Amino acid sequence: MASNITLNQTQAINNVTSNLIRYPKESVEAWTIIGITGVITNSILFLSLISSKSLRNQSHVIINSSFLVGILFCGLYLLPRWAALQYFYNYPVICTILPLLGSAFLFNYNLHQCFTSLDRYFAVKWPIKYRRLMHKRLYQYVVLILWVFSLLTAFIPVMTFRPFQPGRCVFHSGNIVAERIFSYWKFFGWFFLPVIVIIFCYSQTFYMIFAKRRKSVAPNITASYRPMQLDNKKTINASVQMGILALIFIAMMFPYTVVFILSEIRLFIGMSWQSILDMIFITRFIAFSYPAINPLLYGYFVDSIRYAVLTKFHLKQCYTSEIPKTSQVNIA
Repeated sequence: MASNITLNQTQAINNVTSNLIRYPKESVEAWTIIGITGVITNSILFLSLISSKSLRNQSHVIINSSFLVGILFCGLYLLPRWAALQYFYNYPVICTILPLLGSAFLFNYNLHQCFTSLDRYFAVKWPIKYRRLMHKRLYQYVVLILWVFSLLTAFIPVMTFRPFQPGRCVFHSGNIVAERIFSYWKFFGWFFLPVIVIIFCYSQTFYMIFAKRRKSVAPNITASYRPMQLDNKKTINASVQMGILALIFIAMMFPYTVVFILSEIRLFIGMSWQSILDMIFITRFIAFSYPAINPLLYGYFVDSIRYAVLTKFHLKQCYTSEIPKTSQVNIA
């Protein structure tokens, strides 16, 4: 069986290559700001939603779960892994687990975005069946499955080809084939497949929305269609809001994945390893900042969530005086 590459071996390799490659210096201050901001913003919206009686429908179960992912990602991964980098390597078990835990949280984020896109697609395509069949308990089961599946998938290495070693920080095993297959699975299975589902669902959703709007302004619109149009208005507005948030999610995560592809084909395109490292340094900041700003995006784009937060902080009167009640759209 191939031997694991431990922390001491990794440091020795780095010392040999240090004269050839310049590793970008991590900014502890920046990671600390991102981590603390993520914990605060996600906690505020998480507590606001679970304490709001008007936002306890099935769609907000998945949204609230994503805020919990953000709390754990920033608090249990970003802060100890990157903000406390000088102490990270002193605890072998922690430094072995944390990279896997961070991967699990990111995968969980992708799955939440994927399920949200499916939710909006079904809500627009089959609105009557959606209201009749979808219920809060079903969403709770789905959320539980997403959490368990993401955690089990991320910890495949320690259960198979990269087992724990007492007193050692293991980043990589000597099994090059297994490590490479798992890397491909992480970047293509964890990101590209969910993104394909997200793009398909929202493109179809927006097409159906625009088709319904063209039908609503047609001169021969029937009287029986008008009530249905009013009933679907909330669903359509919520779908547009979720679509915008999904586009921002893809825009922030996609560059980090592209850099991985470039690292695999760099020899064919003549790109230096130094350029790859520099791009990883930049795109990782962008991608890992998403969980911190995700609650801010929800608070800005989704009126019902912003209303719940302001109500929690006793700013309801100020908010309602500026925005009419008809614009306070619920995600349902």
